[in-house]
Amino acid sequence: MSGFAFSQADVERLVRLVMTDLGRIGGAGAAAVSNPAPPASSSDGAAAELRLTSRVITLKQIDGASSYRRVVVRPGAVVTPSVRDELRKRGAELIFDLPAAEKSAPASAAGRITLSASNAAGGVSAARPVSSGKAVQALSVAFHAVAPETVPARFLEDLGKTVPVELYQNKCVMQTASFLAERLGREDAKGILFTRYTAAASAVCNRKSAIRALVGTRIDRLDADAGSIGANLLILDPGEGFFQTRRMVARFVELGAASCPDVLRKGLMS
Repeated sequence: MSGFAFSQADVERLVRLVMTDLGRIGGAGAAAVSNPAPPASSSDGAAAELRLTSRVITLKQIDGASSYRRVVVRPGAVVTPSVRDELRKRGAELIFDLPAAEKSAPASAAGRITLSASNAAGGVSAARPVSSGKAVQALSVAFHAVAPETVPARFLEDLGKTVPVELYQNKCVMQTASFLAERLGREDAKGILFTRYTAAASAVCNRKSAIRALVGTRIDRLDADAGSIGANLLILDPGEGFFQTRRMVARFVELGAASCPDVLRKGLMS
């Protein structure tokens, strides 16, 4: 299978396209992109932090400041891969935090992805979370051989309200697996892979020691199947119907950070 790697500019344009659909940036009638707050200065003259209030963080925004030690963005903000790479080069820290004016305001649950007891098949209920004890702190959503437009843009917006989301697209399953392996090396990270080739993607991804991939087929089996291997990657075919897909993604994130069972640790992670 031949690969096609997106450039940083391509990824920036892709994210902007998705966010335009969400009504966040660009396009007629869309909300304007917030300008970054003036960076606070430290005693040595270098900017201590750059605070950005936009819902999507692009390379252009961080290039405007010459020196800073950390970049503070809103919880749920979509940070493009090129931004993360640039921050690593600069040695700057990425922090998700609410603006001071909003910290005292009650959080709204409107629009979030939730499962109720009435719509959770097989007895799965959002009121009874099953978790390793740690919440998911980073979610990578990858698209292999399918366009992000196959998933409703509103779904990505709702997902970003509960956990920081990073988007990725590639036509090569090998490169997609390598990207996910890098992101899922940390225990509190999970991934979602949308692909038409679930069997091939599962075989390739599970060759990576950092990945324990599960092909999602039934919501009533998700808890047991994910728990049996400590799955940190859920592979889904968007052609199977988005109602089921939406519920499975919500539940997979709700289960919390994955931990590989001790009995399987040597076989799956070596």
